[in-house]
Amino acid sequence: MSSLERLRALHHPRCFVARDLEDFGLGVHFVVRPDSGVEATVSCPGSWEGYPGLVHGGIIASLLDGAMTNALFARGTVAVTAEVTIRYRRPLRVGQTATVAGLVTQREPPLYIAEARVTSEEGVHATCTAKFMRTSELERGGGTAG
Repeated sequence: MSSLERLRALHHPRCFVARDLEDFGLGVHFVVRPDSGVEATVSCPGSWEGYPGLVHGGIIASLLDGAMTNALFARGTVAVTAEVTIRYRRPLRVGQTATVAGLVTQREPPLYIAEARVTSEEGVHATCTAKFMRTSELERGGGTAG
């Protein structure tokens, strides 16, 4: 079992982003890339709609946060989201296939900086930079990461 799978199972067993669609989650499954980042392909079902025909911005924010959290897991780190900056660049349409990718860009424990993006064949839909904080509670095995 990889670090990503182990930490996700231990600290995020009911995560909204990873939980199956049938269980009221987003059903996203991240895999580790050669650069130690993570990515997932999503189909953007109609249940993600905000404005007519468009994926809700909160769903996009959840996808970005989930990508960064899973990028931390892939590096063996459990941390909670402390600050997020998102730039929505173009609408993401319901039914469209997109790629969500995340990467840890700086490590200065207990602080970590990560970046994520949502892209499709149309280009970049959203980008994100966030700060994550490792906490002593999480290091002892309690709590959840976000």
